[in-house]
Amino acid sequence: MHSFVQFAFQKSLETPNTTNGLNKAQFKHAHIILFGFKPTRFQVERVFSKFVKNPDIGMDIKSLECFFKEQSSKRSHATDSNDVVREYFKACDLKSVGYISFDVYLQIAEKIAPWCDKEFLHDVFNELDSDQDKRLSMVDFEKFLAYFEVT
Repeated sequence: MHSFVQFAFQKSLETPNTTNGLNKAQFKHAHIILFGFKPTRFQVERVFSKFVKNPDIGMDIKSLECFFKEQSSKRSHATDSNDVVREYFKACDLKSVGYISFDVYLQIAEKIAPWCDKEFLHDVFNELDSDQDKRLSMVDFEKFLAYFEVT
């Protein structure tokens, strides 16, 4: 477990940084590596207020490990439909970037439903893309699964 957290920490530090720890953007990157989805701005603020003692330094490896342990224990006890949705989302997030682009969505749709018209798929995507950023977030993806009654 610790080596995975260290890997996420090191990969996230490869982006430009003026501190020794992870800044908020780098933490988001580490979160994607660790959990397969991008946290919201609110979640990042909450995590930083709880785990980062000095914002000028950022999140150190020990704080990231504490956060990971806390989240892992919460997730190991949860067995609701969100876990299923998250697993489906991680499987569809082919590039592990925390969202599903329209191109990736089309690739997946063509494999599992080749009979679907591209215009129909485009309309569904636009309907699900709640913030119109041409990406399906985890929340958008939940709506996608509900639309097709998967969960």
